[in-house]
Amino acid sequence: MLGVVTDVADPASVARLAERVIDEYGAVHVMCNNAGVGPFGSIAEMTLDDWDFVLRVNLQGVVNGVHAFLPHLERNPDWGHVVNTSSLAALIMPQLAGAYVASKAAVLGLTEVLAAELRASGSRVGATVLLPGTVRTNIRHSLRHRGPVEASGLYELDLAERRPDARFIEPEEVGAMVLEAIRCDRLYVLTHPELLPLVTERHARLLASGAAPTTPGR
Repeated sequence: MLGVVTDVADPASVARLAERVIDEYGAVHVMCNNAGVGPFGSIAEMTLDDWDFVLRVNLQGVVNGVHAFLPHLERNPDWGHVVNTSSLAALIMPQLAGAYVASKAAVLGLTEVLAAELRASGSRVGATVLLPGTVRTNIRHSLRHRGPVEASGLYELDLAERRPDARFIEPEEVGAMVLEAIRCDRLYVLTHPELLPLVTERHARLLASGAAPTTPGR
């Protein structure tokens, strides 16, 4: 096993990781963009530096990973796969998670377009977007990676305490779901199907708004 310290928000750092992997193993078949931060904060109170911190890791980190690794995956004579971690939060929009939701919604859209483009080009590379609910990880401590700042509207919450009714699953369970999705070339992985009614409600509101008559002057 090879461990390489990498700053996903730095494209040069991610490019060095890709080169190191190729030098060590000769090829790469699966690339998982899973690094993420998840602090809370109201949109009204967040600073521009707060936005930059979340978006650079959660969105630009995925862009950097795809940019650095996709050419290597495309060179494989057999197959390759990209896995990008979004979140169910991108579909159910919890309050106090505006930056997180914005970044994860972008990752969802990026992966959907990537998958469509790969299929259209006849590529042997597939793409999967992981949409996890509550998973037992250390993301609640993500602000430790930022360091001290003069002003910030971000803070950390323990979701296990805030939502005692939530069903937390272990990372190993998610890993098994992702592995199955890669084997089946499945686009979406949702870890908490019991939350799908909330997604359905959102889509119903979208469809209803499209069918509603337009109010003059609005």
